[in-house]
Amino acid sequence: SKQGAYLSDLRAADKKAQDIINEAYEKRRVQKQQAEAQANKELETIKKQLQADILGTSENKEGHDSLRQKLKEETDKKLAELKKKAGEKMNDSLGLILHFVTKVNPKATKENVQAFQQKAIQSVS
Repeated sequence: SKQGAYLSDLRAADKKAQDIINEAYEKRRVQKQQAEAQANKELETIKKQLQADILGTSENKEGHDSLRQKLKEETDKKLAELKKKAGEKMNDSLGLILHFVTKVNPKATKENVQAFQQKAIQSVS
């Protein structure tokens, strides 16, 4: 019976840890979406400004080609930055998952588990 209670507590702690991980993933996903939306908004603003500048000062084809190239370079740069940030966050999330999966302590008390969960939440935030 004591062993059954221990297993029940262990399962509950595992479920709670999985919930924390899922919450962290969702938070990261939302942050990534917000960052991408903000970057796209900034890119559109830059594109419109550059188009207005070029069209206002030069109507020749070379100016338009230059603008396209500059916009493409800026867009590629922003996308590379976003991909880098997403990769960094993915590594953090994977590290957290690996920690939860590989660091099972059968002698963990309820207080220790709660303290560890709080620490994990803070590290993800």
